[in-house]
Amino acid sequence: MPKASSLVNVAVRNLALCKELTQTSGPAGRSEETILVEMFATLHDLTAHAHDAYEKPQGDFALSGKK
Repeated sequence: MPKASSLVNVAVRNLALCKELTQTSGPAGRSEETILVEMFATLHDLTAHAHDAYEKPQGDFALSGKK
């Protein structure tokens, strides 16, 4: 199930970025702007992977209205 694993991988990356952005102890390793740019990209990927993983294929019957 490669689509689901891709979705999980992107979600894990996004969570790591959220934690990096909100960490309060110690000096920041990267700027907030850099992290947010990467988060924007992962959110786009997350949306695309979720759409791919949960999209139901439409057969000819669905398009024609016949069951």
